[in-house]
Amino acid sequence: MVKYSMFSWMAVAALSICCLSVFLLKAAIAEEVSKPTLIVTYGSHNAEPYAITESNQLVAGIIKDISDEIADELDIDVTYIETPQKRVERYLTSGEVHFTPISNPKWLTPNEAYGWSLPLFVEQDRLWVLKESPKVIEEVEELFGKVIGTIRGFIYPTLTQYFEQKQIYRSDAREMPSNIARLQLKRVDGFIGSRTLVMFELARQQDSAITLSPLVISEHNIHGVLSNKAPITLAELNNAIGKLNSSGVIDGIIEKYAPKE
Repeated sequence: MVKYSMFSWMAVAALSICCLSVFLLKAAIAEEVSKPTLIVTYGSHNAEPYAITESNQLVAGIIKDISDEIADELDIDVTYIETPQKRVERYLTSGEVHFTPISNPKWLTPNEAYGWSLPLFVEQDRLWVLKESPKVIEEVEELFGKVIGTIRGFIYPTLTQYFEQKQIYRSDAREMPSNIARLQLKRVDGFIGSRTLVMFELARQQDSAITLSPLVISEHNIHGVLSNKAPITLAELNNAIGKLNSSGVIDGIIEKYAPKE
């Protein structure tokens, strides 16, 4: 009888431990399943290396790397949805997407339905020239009389008056690689392009004949845009960005795709 009672107690204890283990496992699974998901938008307007795609899926690039780091910092899930540029504002407002990592307040219509993050990094439009060029260009006036490659439809506020007065000759191309090719063939005296985009392309081409001029055409902060319907707050996002910036993670991501000279 005593043996039977002891056996019963041991069986009950084992069963209790088993039940507790199952409960803890279910709780852990439930916690994992219940993680909020941040929906991040990208599109064809995000040229490489901002968005690198394969088979219509975002597989790499600055957008993905920064968003993945933010998600890890906040312990949330992240998913990526391709969105046409003209629909980004509407989707942020409706909550169909939550976060656009590459933007600037000048690029979107002011709207109380979304907010702007702290700056992620600084982007520059720079003048690119051949290394063999006889003169280092440091001032805009040194471009007078020269043919400069530009992108069709783009506005360059610091140079607009000089283009209009024909002091500098603007020569449009549809996309940046065309300007690289035209400079290589000496069909233009230089071209204007985003430092990140051009450095990525030159690294891919292994071209060392083109270099940055000291002349900075324009400079602007890159911010993220967060929908008010996102599963995280703007304060939480900014806290994560602050940590990633202070630790050098974001700078490391940019340099990974656009190495410094």
